[in-house]
Amino acid sequence: MPFFTFGAFVVPIQEEFGWSRGELQAAITLLSLTVLVAFPITGKILDLVGARKVAIWSQVGFIISFSSLAFVPDNLIVFYLLWVVLAAVSVGSMTVTYSLAINSWFDRSRGVALGITLSGSGIAATFLPSYATWLIENFGWRLAYPGLAAVSLIVSVPLLLLFLKDHPSEDEPSASMPEEKPNTSDISGMASHDIPGMTLVEAVRSYRFWIIGIGMFGVGAGTGGVVPNLIPLLGDSGYSASDAAAYAGLIGVMVVFGRVLVGILLDHLWAPLVAVLFFIPAAMANFLLTIDGIGPEAVIVSVLLTGLVAGAEYDVIAYLVSRYFGMRFYGTIYSWVYIVFASAIAAAPVLFGTSYDVFGSYDVPLIATGILIIVCVLPLLTLGPIPEEYKR
Repeated sequence: MPFFTFGAFVVPIQEEFGWSRGELQAAITLLSLTVLVAFPITGKILDLVGARKVAIWSQVGFIISFSSLAFVPDNLIVFYLLWVVLAAVSVGSMTVTYSLAINSWFDRSRGVALGITLSGSGIAATFLPSYATWLIENFGWRLAYPGLAAVSLIVSVPLLLLFLKDHPSEDEPSASMPEEKPNTSDISGMASHDIPGMTLVEAVRSYRFWIIGIGMFGVGAGTGGVVPNLIPLLGDSGYSASDAAAYAGLIGVMVVFGRVLVGILLDHLWAPLVAVLFFIPAAMANFLLTIDGIGPEAVIVSVLLTGLVAGAEYDVIAYLVSRYFGMRFYGTIYSWVYIVFASAIAAAPVLFGTSYDVFGSYDVPLIATGILIIVCVLPLLTLGPIPEEYKR
């Protein structure tokens, strides 16, 4: 929600307080940096207590902290601090939590299960930019924050309380592995000696850990800079706020499509090849956005490609980590891979915003990150086959 709706708030907040776009985008950078610090702790907690408790409490923390942005004063430091708090209390509501639950339940159809589950954020990304713009136009940007948080309160919390379970219990065997009984010595978490998987130290010593991390770094830099800057970028090209928000909503449509499609392909094809085929188009999307006076057709193509890649990112991370490193310390290893990925997402928005302040356009970071995507993603093809002990 913060990432996909941030662009709608840029111009209204800039008009009220006079802060530059680079200063505003630094909030997303701080959010991402805070996530980097909190993620390893969250991963360890997930391995110990499971997904349910972490998801519920993080969602409550998100609702409270996101709503509190309505009270931000004309003080940039306070604005930044509120985003830091938001990240710290709600980091457990991110994909690592839900992918842990899904990976614990599904094996043979793990890819498509991840795709369907994680497409929820794509559904949100489809409607939230327009909803945020509508809230801002009718009630002001301050009331728009609790208006958005209300969606999580009404939708997310009841669903988590009623339906989220960590993994099958003994009387509810997994549909994909009915012949096996799950380990019960540590029923709340995953860190059991009975579950195959590398330790964090073993994973870090593997070249695959770094290849996956570098690949996701390039992708994070590309999409992480475009998404929160898309609405102001299109506004600079002559599009109205509502039209720009509608185009931004198309990203969400493709996130849903991309996540389900990449999930299906991950279950049937070599995962690194699927990742490369999905990620390289992000470079083309960035290059298209540098066209002067970009027309609607080029905007649609670029937005759809960006959404397709954004839809594949988290599925690919979750799938590659679970298949190449196993599930024993999945939460911990995923967290550190995500740190590499999120470091690019942290840097990209403020670099895009600062570039605009300096050059008056987003062309330099768009071209640079497009090239970076290509350079970082192609090495994924060196990962080799999935280890036999983690295939099932």
